[in-house]
Amino acid sequence: ICSLINEKQDASVSGVEFTKEGVLLTRSNGVAEYWKTDLLSHTCELKSQIPGTAGINASIHPLNPYFLYGPTNTSWGMYNLETGSKLCQIELENEDELTCVTVHPDGLMMATGSTKGEIKIWDIRNQSVVATFDGHAGPIKSIKFSEKAIHLVSSSANENILHLWSLKKLNNPPQQLVHKQGSKISSVDFDPFGSYVVSAC
Repeated sequence: ICSLINEKQDASVSGVEFTKEGVLLTRSNGVAEYWKTDLLSHTCELKSQIPGTAGINASIHPLNPYFLYGPTNTSWGMYNLETGSKLCQIELENEDELTCVTVHPDGLMMATGSTKGEIKIWDIRNQSVVATFDGHAGPIKSIKFSEKAIHLVSSSANENILHLWSLKKLNNPPQQLVHKQGSKISSVDFDPFGSYVVSAC
């Protein structure tokens, strides 16, 4: 229908998310781009570009025209899609380094993964940590909330095991879903109903 071509960028695209009026791209060099698209006229316009941390894909806020991203490898921030203006930037504690970020379907919470193998659940409104999941042996590679917001699934760069965390019983250990030995899980997600987990190796 239309091609999103930024002649000033030659880095490959590592992440894509649709919004109500456009597309949010993340490039391999850490740049996030928001393109406003008109499918009827087959046109698109680059509205904002935000430099960030390579290897971290931006995540759309489900209710508002914002997205979450890692402006540095030790912080997460919230940005306006249209203008690219930064609404907040929160530094991680204990010299932690960010590896991934995802937003809860209700738009009130988010999750971050770190190089230490920890997953933190954040209250977006007051920008505070409400829970910490610690069970992976290596840096967190991918995290995703289920659509019904009952579970969170996560994977680590050094493991062949998915962890399925209960958001209703935060103190419970995760259910472990084991891939074949030697598998390296690169991405995880849920089906639209939150009944099945899909992973890519």
